[in-house]
Amino acid sequence: NNGLKPKAYSFFKKEILQTYGNEYLMTLCQLEQLGLFIPQTSKSIYPAIRKQFKLIDNEPNLAEPTDIGFVYSGMAPVSIRIVEATASTSSWQNIQEPLKMLPGAQFEEKQEIPEGIRQLSEDRTQGRRNRVTLVFFIGGITYAEISAIRQLHTLENGTRDFIIATTAFINGNSLLKTLVVPAGNITK
Repeated sequence: NNGLKPKAYSFFKKEILQTYGNEYLMTLCQLEQLGLFIPQTSKSIYPAIRKQFKLIDNEPNLAEPTDIGFVYSGMAPVSIRIVEATASTSSWQNIQEPLKMLPGAQFEEKQEIPEGIRQLSEDRTQGRRNRVTLVFFIGGITYAEISAIRQLHTLENGTRDFIIATTAFINGNSLLKTLVVPAGNITK
């Protein structure tokens, strides 16, 4: 993200420090270093990302979901939209430009299929076996993202299986616990 508007940034910083005390100043600094709590210095790119990845469904069907956004009551996680795009070559090509808007390095690597397992691959392309997608989350995954991947499996009529690997399971509390530095524990 491009941060909070300067007025909102100042307001939240002041409120956090007044409510919880100056011992959380180091926590705010760590959030700033990660780019999670910063003042906005340029125009936000989120509206463009939201539009390109179709992140918001204003009228989600929660009774009979037809989109992965139902997991978040109408908002689809970018991570899962990227996984969804791997289903076909055309979908993957369509998100190449939007991917450039996201922070971080990008690369694509195609692996040659060893001769010994080529038949399994042919079976999958001919529909005799489910295609398998390995999804690896470095830094962690939320349970809601796992639920969205399960929904993606359902939406594709069970024709693609997902193997999810991650370095951690995260939620708001576990993320913040890694960033909170009590004032008594600061070392030089």
